[in-house]
Amino acid sequence: MLRERAKLEDSSDGGNVSILDLIKLKNPVWKWPLIISIVLISNQQLCGINAIMYYTTELFVQAGLDDNTISIATVGIGTVTTMMSIVTILNVDRLGRRFFLLASYSLMTCATILLTISLTSSGAAWSYLSILFVYLFIFGFSPGPGAMTFVVIPELWTQGPRPAAMAFAGQFNWWSNFTVGLAFPFMLEGLGGYSFLVFTLFLFLTVVFVYFIVPETKNKTFTEIVTSFQQNRFTSSKKIDYIEIGNR
Repeated sequence: MLRERAKLEDSSDGGNVSILDLIKLKNPVWKWPLIISIVLISNQQLCGINAIMYYTTELFVQAGLDDNTISIATVGIGTVTTMMSIVTILNVDRLGRRFFLLASYSLMTCATILLTISLTSSGAAWSYLSILFVYLFIFGFSPGPGAMTFVVIPELWTQGPRPAAMAFAGQFNWWSNFTVGLAFPFMLEGLGGYSFLVFTLFLFLTVVFVYFIVPETKNKTFTEIVTSFQQNRFTSSKKIDYIEIGNR
């Protein structure tokens, strides 16, 4: 049973927390917040968003669309992104963080499967449906990985280790971005229309991870979040029998 010490010190004084302290898990309660931060921020890129953003034209050429249609379809991507950003802002505190993450990653998993079918099927109808499936992917990305990643991660940390955690996790975001941007042209050349099945795997695994591991952070203190880890059979640890943390 998790027991909190009576004296809870305000963690805003923990400004000396370094990235090395974080990696070494100087405080054992940082373990799951760190794992979740790395997984969420990495999969924001490994989901394949920049394969679409960087190579939209090549993707639609693969689908067999003409230049004029490709130009119009590309503009639509920005429109969908803007619309969903507004929807997210209006509903994030009503529906919660987990809802957006689970719904978004699930929708994107379906979208990549449908996009694969459209890219590997013949016929003009499938070519135009590929536009719809790309929009569906963007529709899913914007509220979940696009927005909630940078809402959930800061909420997992108290003020002390938060700067180091955000800086450390940010490195995974950029390296994942670099990897996808570098690898996708070779994937498209080698796998053709089946390229997005690679992202389908990452998306499905992220759905499972969020469902079983990521807690709801809306209106939760750090103490409550750590307690939720102890109550979760997948993240509980018998080694932690008390915590020295501060209220936010």
